[in-house]
Amino acid sequence: MNESVLRGVHRSACKLIGVMAICTMTIAVAGCGALPGSSSTPSDAVAASSGDSTLDSAVRQIYTKDYTYTKTSVSTYGEETVTVVSQGVVSQSPYREHVKVMSSSSQIWDEAYFYDNGSALLHTESGWQKTRSNRSYPYGHNRKLDVTGTDTNGDVRTYSTRYTENVGKGYGIDDLTATLTQTYRIDADGNLLSIETDLSDLNRVTAIANAMSANGENRAEAESNAGAAEDHASKETLEIHDLGVTQSIEIPKV
Repeated sequence: MNESVLRGVHRSACKLIGVMAICTMTIAVAGCGALPGSSSTPSDAVAASSGDSTLDSAVRQIYTKDYTYTKTSVSTYGEETVTVVSQGVVSQSPYREHVKVMSSSSQIWDEAYFYDNGSALLHTESGWQKTRSNRSYPYGHNRKLDVTGTDTNGDVRTYSTRYTENVGKGYGIDDLTATLTQTYRIDADGNLLSIETDLSDLNRVTAIANAMSANGENRAEAESNAGAAEDHASKETLEIHDLGVTQSIEIPKV
């Protein structure tokens, strides 16, 4: 599991429910930030592999072309819903990214710049702060996607996919995996329009791993407590705009 300083600041709207730490991601590096399922693999590596050339080609575009995006993260805890909306700009050569939180009930930072594949500039209540972070990519990057269904509505082709993430590996726990389901929307020209990712199982399994690692619970206890909170759901929608339009991002001097 890719753990970095940005995972902590991105998942800022956190609630402790029972023994489960259910966290809502606020904003993202290239849509996802330093999160489980993301990777610091260079952008010329395999973006995703599904065996479908149309899908693979479309997904590869967001690792090779400039674009802007809107990301909406919605997490539900019983009757309570937390929504975070952010907008970003990505320039690939050289890599730079500018992100603003547009709407959120809770966040540690409200604006950020990422650049040079390792540098970050975050705006908090205390002003601008420099930090370090690996560059990360949207969920599904460098993963083998299992296409479970396709649909065409007008000029839009929709792919339903899923893949597994070995959550336990980062905690030294055997056989602890999560399944992430995704929906990719592609237009008639083969351009990627959006990626919707269901993070519910990932959050549940991560809570199990945290309970076992940090709280010393055995697996049965951790899984039982996680099962008691199955009404907690989390989804992220990454909408791609201006794909292929050259973007210019100036990093503030602080």
